[in-house]
Amino acid sequence: MRVQKRILASLIIAAFVATSCTTLRAGTRTSVLSSELTHTPVPTVVEPGLAYGIPCWPPCWQNLTPGKSTTQDADREMERLRASGWAYSVEGDYRGYTIRPSPDTIHGTIFVKVKDGVVDRIMGNVLFDLPVGILIKQIGEPEALYVVGGGKCNSCEEGFSGNGDPIASEFEELKRHNPVHLLYPTRGMWFLMLSDRGGCICPEMKVVAFCYYTPLTVEEALEHLEELCGAGLYNVRQERLIKWHGFGGGY
Repeated sequence: MRVQKRILASLIIAAFVATSCTTLRAGTRTSVLSSELTHTPVPTVVEPGLAYGIPCWPPCWQNLTPGKSTTQDADREMERLRASGWAYSVEGDYRGYTIRPSPDTIHGTIFVKVKDGVVDRIMGNVLFDLPVGILIKQIGEPEALYVVGGGKCNSCEEGFSGNGDPIASEFEELKRHNPVHLLYPTRGMWFLMLSDRGGCICPEMKVVAFCYYTPLTVEEALEHLEELCGAGLYNVRQERLIKWHGFGGGY
């Protein structure tokens, strides 16, 4: 199960890497940032902003906010991260930066893209798999959902029951996870969550990737999400969006 989650998240990040002008180069292994935490620790925290709001909450990341922060701001924060020993490597230039937590994996890698002197987007996957219940409690309910596959899960306790949807049935038969896209377009945020019970969204399910961008209307976001946040979003249309109605079944 965990391997499947990692493969899906890796594909999304790989799609972004293919368009990135930033080149990864070897660096010196350093330790992970440590801070005083007020929440129950999440194992292997590599992205403390998403988990704890350190040093700021999404869509801000390490004091950088898409559409607001400049190239100079990005340069300053990257120098700070290098000095702090927050990651294995921090590499890039005026076009953007790639931040790697480990020399052995791409998981947890963060990309900061700069366009016309302003931070355009910040994207990465989540090494520690943040429970979606924590995410929504901290940043609020999504404005819309895009569920791939779906299914007929009546509740988080009851689990999945087939509904004749061939995609949902295939996911269930092969024990795969349904991708669920959590959309916050007017706040400039997208998150990928994986559901192991088609049709249900439960607090313990994991968020595995994120993307922050300049806030857009829902209509604008639907036109640009694939370009901004990568694979898996090419087929998102208004009529395919679902409203959030809380944890449980019916998705």
